[in-house]
This record gives sequence, C-alpha cells and structure tokens, in this order.
Amino acid sequence: MKKFLLCMMFVALMCGEAFSRSGPILAFQPAYNFIRFYMYRPDNVPKNFYATYDGYLIYRNKKGVWFYASAEQNGIMKTNYIVGSVVPSTMVEIKPLNSSISSVSPVLGTNNVTNTPYVTTSQTRAAYVPPSTNTAIFSPTFSELGQNANFMAIGKWKNSVDRIGIIDRPSAPAAWKGTAPEAIYIWTGRKWMQLTARGKNITAISTIRRGLYDFTKTAAKDNALQWSANDTLLLQDYAKQWGYKWLGTIATGRDDL
Repeated sequence: MKKFLLCMMFVALMCGEAFSRSGPILAFQPAYNFIRFYMYRPDNVPKNFYATYDGYLIYRNKKGVWFYASAEQNGIMKTNYIVGSVVPSTMVEIKPLNSSISSVSPVLGTNNVTNTPYVTTSQTRAAYVPPSTNTAIFSPTFSELGQNANFMAIGKWKNSVDRIGIIDRPSAPAAWKGTAPEAIYIWTGRKWMQLTARGKNITAISTIRRGLYDFTKTAAKDNALQWSANDTLLLQDYAKQWGYKWLGTIATGRDDL
C-alpha cells in the first residue's frame, strides 16, 4: 500500500497537470499511518474535491480520511473506497476525470448526513479512525505552501541561504547561511522578514532572539501565520529539493547555531 501511494507521488512529478489551477499539493492519508501523497485542485470540479495525478477525483471526510469519487458524465459520485486501499483503474465504480468533460459540477449520490460517503458497493473497507493522540499531533490536512510564490522564493536565495528549520516560539520557518549570518529570514505567514545581525561573528540564534519581538509584532499584523506539523514535513521535503541543510526544530534558547 505504501508503494502504491508513493507511485502517485512519482506520477505527480512526471505527468502534466490537466485541469490544474495549482501545483502539487501535499496530502496525508491517516488511514495508512499518515503516508504522504500529492494531489492537485482541478478547475472544473466543486470545492473540497481534488484529483490524484493518475486522474482520479478524491475527497476527505470529517475524520480526515481521503476517499475516491467517480467522475460521472452528469456529476460526481462519492464512493467509500479509501485512497490507497484499491487500484482505481481496476474498479468499475471509480471513473477517472476525463478530459472530454467540460464541467463536473453537481455532486450526486449524497445523502442527508454531512460528509458521509455514498456507498456504491459492498466490497469496501471501513475507514481507519486514528487514535485521538495521533489526530492531536498530525491534523489530517494538506498544505498549500507550494502555491505561495512569496514562500517558495526562499528556495532561490542561494546566495544568502543554505539551511532552514523551524523556530520553536512562535513556530515559524527560519533560514540563513553559514554559522555567523549577516541576515536571518523568518516567515510571517505572508512574507519573509529579514533580521540583520548587529556586528560580525554573531550567531544566528542571537540575531533571532534580538529580533523576535519585532517578528512577533509583524506576524500578528500579517495575521496569517498558522504553522502545522504537516507544514514542517512539507518544508523538510522542500529543503532537500533546494539543497538546503535541514535544521529541524530551532530552540531559541541555544547558542550554537
């Protein structure tokens, strides 16, 4: 099952993005130990529906579990096939998002219970409900950081960044270059705020601590900083792609960074 979901990630990197108005979105499947896979948001489907890169619609229930939906000619039919539990191309109940369909707008087959998947067959698996401790740590959600041009710009700043991590209080990404950087960049939720070192051979942590008050005020003004554990996992992937050293959690009480 892990191999199947990882294949979807591979297809995401190799295939085009028909119907896509966004780049790859990282998603987490709680039914299989929060394994990661990529999806995108098509232009021609209702809100809260997404598509895998092999061309199948998916949606998420209240518990955060991802299910397949079938792209019928007259609308979308929800199924209770869990993403990762079946190979959709072998299931007659799951029709792919066909390029000949100009708009898949109505949602068919739903009942009066909110977010209850429409059962199209009895040969399905029950959804796995994560323990409450897991849901508290890993909110089964997705991150759209990859579609934020301001955020992604940090990956091109090779002259001033070679490492990145997450400061502990408040939780936010921070990036810089070397052990005594002239500038630190911290994500406010809308932009990368620059903190400038006062003098030479000043550690990154010292600069962060000195500028933390100003950063907190700016982040509060921007009112957009909502960093999650899922975002951290995504940023770790991006750090590898950009060739940056991954610092993990940056404890502002340390003096050796």
